[in-house]
Amino acid sequence: MRETMDAALLKKELASWAGFRVSGGYFPGCVIGVVWRNGDRIIVPAGKFTYEPNSQFVAADSIYDLSSITKSIPTACLLLKLIDDGLISMDEPVVSYVPELAIHGRESLLVRHLLKFILNYKNPEDSLEGIKYRSTDELLNFLFSSENKQSSDVSYFYTNAMAILMGLVIERAAGTPLDVLAKKTFFHPLGMENTGFWPEKLPCEKIVPTEIDTWRGREICAVVRSDEKMQASGQAKKPCVESAGLFSSSEDLLIFLEMLLSGGILNGKRYFLDATVKKMHTNQLAEIGACQGLGWKMNRPWMGAHHSSNAFGMTGFTGTAIFCDPDREIGVVILSNGIYSSHEKENNEDLRDKFRAEILDIILKNNHEL
Repeated sequence: MRETMDAALLKKELASWAGFRVSGGYFPGCVIGVVWRNGDRIIVPAGKFTYEPNSQFVAADSIYDLSSITKSIPTACLLLKLIDDGLISMDEPVVSYVPELAIHGRESLLVRHLLKFILNYKNPEDSLEGIKYRSTDELLNFLFSSENKQSSDVSYFYTNAMAILMGLVIERAAGTPLDVLAKKTFFHPLGMENTGFWPEKLPCEKIVPTEIDTWRGREICAVVRSDEKMQASGQAKKPCVESAGLFSSSEDLLIFLEMLLSGGILNGKRYFLDATVKKMHTNQLAEIGACQGLGWKMNRPWMGAHHSSNAFGMTGFTGTAIFCDPDREIGVVILSNGIYSSHEKENNEDLRDKFRAEILDIILKNNHEL
């Protein structure tokens, strides 16, 4: 890796700021990664796995629970890949793949609507919360239920329900479980060896604990945080894997970002059509005053003040974020266990967004000089 003096100075500034936030109790540790389109990259680890004095230091290959980043990598990306390959059409009704779906207005729900996050269920998250102790089948039955209604108005509505439906469409079109397809399509050919859905298959010594769970009364490590109630009840891990089940490292995610920055191609292998990558960072909801790419968020406060209009990314509740700015030719990964502490301020999503914006501003304001 070629590291210029400017990159070295950026690395030092990032380490200083990350260390400041670690010492302030924002999280036990974090890893910040930056990649440029030409392949140059820097990775800045700061802090430890936990607050314990004898806890190990985080490293470039430390593995974190990505939480909702899973909605984009790999779930939405797999759906877009299947569309590229002609196995799915953007304008097909979702019921072509999920005929059990009985919600009102189901005939008008298209695959593209899932990627734009404009399926507006009637209070879906409240209802999901109400059945969190029940089985996977009961969760799916709720999602399929005719008691739910799709709004006739086109509006942005971010929810796990759409990621779960995306996963079902993917698996039924491909005839392959989502985790197997993700490994075959992206993770293995890209060399993302520390990335996967089932943490027990990853090096346990590299996995960073996510939090101290007061509900369980113990530290949570190598368990999908967002699926905790179903996990504890001994239920199957599906279908929550599509919305929040991936574990990965900064090293691995930078590889994926480099591929996106290169228009969907890396090391001579094409993963996406260039036009598909452009749709990821082209606003699909401008007509309703919202901002959303296909499968990715755009123009969010956590992206800071220096990004271009084509920047896109995704965050995870656990304290993670992934960001790509094709105009600036730069990608950024921010991984932390920001919900580890039981203190209120460490559990505040606004503070996690503040840290993300601070880091991206440090990187992007200097990017023209690198």
